[in-house]
Amino acid sequence: MVSSDLTAVVAAEAQSEHNDGNTANQPLTLREYGHRVVQLTEEQAGALNRAGGGKYLSVEPAETSGHWQVSARGYVGSILGDGIQVLVRPKIPLQNLFLLLEV
Repeated sequence: MVSSDLTAVVAAEAQSEHNDGNTANQPLTLREYGHRVVQLTEEQAGALNRAGGGKYLSVEPAETSGHWQVSARGYVGSILGDGIQVLVRPKIPLQNLFLLLEV
């Protein structure tokens, strides 16, 4: 049986999947090993690259000026750099992850 806490986490994850990372107040959400092109300042891109020494994220210039490709590595969690938060979710949905843990 799924607890109400788990339901809230899964609902929050589903809502955050629709985020494109361009809103300053909302975090950029990626899946583990996923990537997304977003608009960042050079300072933000540099701060994210420095966070974790490049072990958790890769931030590289995109084709469009002022846009960067943010790629998640094999880790999940939250990274904060120069006012932007990146949330990296597991590659499998949380609901399935918790079902696996119940077995």
